[in-house]
Amino acid sequence: MLKRLPYLFTWAIVAGLLLSNTATASILVDVAWLKKHMNDPDVRVVGVYKKGASFNKGHIPGSVKVDRAQDLRDHHEYPAYAMPRPEQFVQVMKRIGVDNDTTVVIYDDSYQFASRLFLVMEYYGHDLEKLKILDGGLTAWKAAGEPVSTEITTVSAKADYQPSAPHGELIATRGDIVANISRNSEETHALVDVRPKKEWDGTKVRAIRTGHIPKAVHHSGVDEFMDKQTHKFRSNDDLEFALAENGVTKDKTVYVYCQGGARAPHAYVAMKHILGYPDVRVYDRGWVEWANLTAMPVADEKWIFQTAQKD
Repeated sequence: MLKRLPYLFTWAIVAGLLLSNTATASILVDVAWLKKHMNDPDVRVVGVYKKGASFNKGHIPGSVKVDRAQDLRDHHEYPAYAMPRPEQFVQVMKRIGVDNDTTVVIYDDSYQFASRLFLVMEYYGHDLEKLKILDGGLTAWKAAGEPVSTEITTVSAKADYQPSAPHGELIATRGDIVANISRNSEETHALVDVRPKKEWDGTKVRAIRTGHIPKAVHHSGVDEFMDKQTHKFRSNDDLEFALAENGVTKDKTVYVYCQGGARAPHAYVAMKHILGYPDVRVYDRGWVEWANLTAMPVADEKWIFQTAQKD
């Protein structure tokens, strides 16, 4: 039995590595996978571009558009960055020809907005086995030498989408942050600000105040969660090591935020569905809400009238 221990130990390591990559394999797909499945009748390819008009100038053939500003926000709320209401979500799914049985492959033309749609669909209960992100998005598609199209895709009608009750556990509120970050619970909770460095340190002003939420740690979505050249998610080891150094570990509830819920979902997908953090939540109202509610505390605070930034 003792002679077999090294072999058992080796197989345990291998099994652990395989399990750790399960989330990555099920969530991310590459260009080869997409080419093989994009014409399957139960697959819908969806583009979420930084600027909606850019979609019409060149997109993956056969894909349909979701507008990140119009379709993925609740315009009845202030700020308009919260999850869209159920009726709005159902209308978007109807327009793009998606029902509960559709496998949805999401891509974008930058690195982050595919993750916003992913979060919205997870929030309303879409089967995660039928929810994919094209790693590298349009950048990877073009790098592989694949063509783009300017033709508008016509989709066939499907049964109305039946959303589940919203998965509120995916979303954090400012009350959650006040209770578990600003006041206490540092051993059980962590807060990650994924805005670019210039927004974190106040060089770029996008609200009435600059700075960041007290006790937040900074991990730029642009610099740390993606490869700038390929627009693909960074490797597991790189991400997890950098996060752990700042106390963002898997045994904690992790809140992530950005300016207004468009970039934080990219970090959410990386942490929860690739690294395997069990409890990650997006503060989707983000810095827009926190900074403009002037009673909320701010670290390294500077008011807009104190900055030298020009329009």
